[in-house]
Amino acid sequence: MNYADIFVGGVAIVLGIVTLTSALGSSEAVYQLPKIRWLAAQYGQNSARGILIALGILLLALGVMITLGWKWTWEADAAHEPVTNHHTTTPSALCGW
Repeated sequence: MNYADIFVGGVAIVLGIVTLTSALGSSEAVYQLPKIRWLAAQYGQNSARGILIALGILLLALGVMITLGWKWTWEADAAHEPVTNHHTTTPSALCGW
């Protein structure tokens, strides 16, 4: 695990907590944001609140997973395999000379 993973995971956790507290709180300030106001106008305030809650939970879960060192399958495979060049890269090999 490196410090970049901890930083990115920490930022996602903080954003998830902020999103959850703003969605669950009784403050109307969050509904003054343009995208949230658009969501509330299109789908209603309760649906917009549900979308914000789902987004907060998603950010929080991803932040915890990243902080704990979870990686996508292709990232984990690429991180453990050495980079090798199996092909000849001389000009004559590339041009068929």
